[in-house]
Amino acid sequence: MKRTTVGFLSMAALVALMVWGSTTKHGIAPLPLVYAQSGCSNATLMGNYVFTYSGFNSKQNNYATELPIAAVGVGTFDGGGNVTFSYNDAFNGHIGATTTPDAGTYAVNSDCTLTISDPAAAQTWAGAIIGGGAEFSTIVTTTGYTAEMSGKKE
Repeated sequence: MKRTTVGFLSMAALVALMVWGSTTKHGIAPLPLVYAQSGCSNATLMGNYVFTYSGFNSKQNNYATELPIAAVGVGTFDGGGNVTFSYNDAFNGHIGATTTPDAGTYAVNSDCTLTISDPAAAQTWAGAIIGGGAEFSTIVTTTGYTAEMSGKKE
């Protein structure tokens, strides 16, 4: 009987404390929610990234004829918005390579989306950063191309 009474009184005291705490100004306030910072910037992409590029290109803007294109190489991001690409490519069965790296620019948004521009290739891309800068994935946004490019940090 004594054990039951102690248990009942302990439970009543706990409930009373909870009710009192939630109805008074000086009660125990809940802890604020804290979220991790996950924003990105141009500095999120820095260093060398091995990339692959594949898809289709309309030869000389003849949109009725889609020709296969693929490339593999290294993109070097400087963390400040400048990028260079060195690669080997195959366009409709013709093999080529860069003799000097293509120089372009990139911009990273705080939500980790990005755009890349390569004037030498006359292409632009839009995509996203994965794994805090470990990878990126993009699609070509230039008319006449249907392709994707993705890269992983070396």
